[in-house]
Amino acid sequence: QNGFEQMYINLTNERIQSLFNAIMFERELEEYRREEIQTHFDPGRSNEECVKLFTDIAPPGIVSIIADRTKGVGKDKDGAALVSIFNRHFESHPFYKVCTSSIVQI
Repeated sequence: QNGFEQMYINLTNERIQSLFNAIMFERELEEYRREEIQTHFDPGRSNEECVKLFTDIAPPGIVSIIADRTKGVGKDKDGAALVSIFNRHFESHPFYKVCTSSIVQI
């Protein structure tokens, strides 16, 4: 079961992996192309869209929404309401799984 802290650990790991992939694989493959070296290496699918799901500012990602919902006195901090907001914002995102009230643990 992932908690709030684990979410940020996972997000950090995904960002580090994305940076590593960009440096190690994409740049190297680009160099191969420039030098016309044949290669059959496939670095795999980028995780950038998954990272953006969390980190985008506009439209807001998960982290921005959490920050907005928890700022200030008297703000609604109900977890089920937050999940409902996520479901509305991200239901069509390929890296988001819509949550139902039966699986939400608050």
